[in-house]
Amino acid sequence: MEKENASQQASSLKEISEKARRKSTESIEDIEDTIKKESQTLLKRILNSRTKQCKHKGGCIDNVVKGAVKSFMLGFATKYSINLLAGLMRPKTLLNALFSAKSILDSGRFILFVIIFNISYKIVLCTLRRIIKNEKFNSIVAGTVSASTLAMDTFNRRMMISLLFFSRSLETFYNWCGPSYKIYLGETIFFMVQCVFMKYLYAYEWELVPKSVAKIYKAYSLQKKNDLLIKEKIWRVMLDSKFKR
Repeated sequence: MEKENASQQASSLKEISEKARRKSTESIEDIEDTIKKESQTLLKRILNSRTKQCKHKGGCIDNVVKGAVKSFMLGFATKYSINLLAGLMRPKTLLNALFSAKSILDSGRFILFVIIFNISYKIVLCTLRRIIKNEKFNSIVAGTVSASTLAMDTFNRRMMISLLFFSRSLETFYNWCGPSYKIYLGETIFFMVQCVFMKYLYAYEWELVPKSVAKIYKAYSLQKKNDLLIKEKIWRVMLDSKFKR
């Protein structure tokens, strides 16, 4: 009888311990489920959070991630299109222009610059919008920070991008002045002045032109060595003598 009572007590203790173990596992699973649900809702809130001044769709972080992906695709397509065009002008060097280690590193550097240039503007702008309510000040600071990423790129490309941005900034300033200060056919006159300036550089101040742009201009202008010698030895000398007078 004592043995039977002891076995019954042992079995009851096992059942009680088994039930306690099941309850503990169920409670742990419930806690894990609640933690997962809360973390997912918190992550959605963070991704979808945006300020009243933000005009983009979705949250700020979502906008930065989408901008990084778009910048990668744009930079990749742009750089390899340029390399492909440069290789088509010289078919012998096509594979070297697309798949050489130097070309891949240069393309990666350009793509990295485009990505950081884009996302740095978005990150700084959305961060400042949470602190400062002045949209003009926020845009100026974000543009300054993103423009500083030009230091990542090569010198020749920095010069070319700086020239493009400078001409674009002049056009923006002209449009910002308002209709009262605008001149009749002002955009056309402005474009003509730019063309004359660039043509003068190509003709007489060749050393100031970025090397990458100069190669493309030489290839498409179909100038021969005699043409370049005439520019260098005759026309440039005559122009310099006029300026000295």
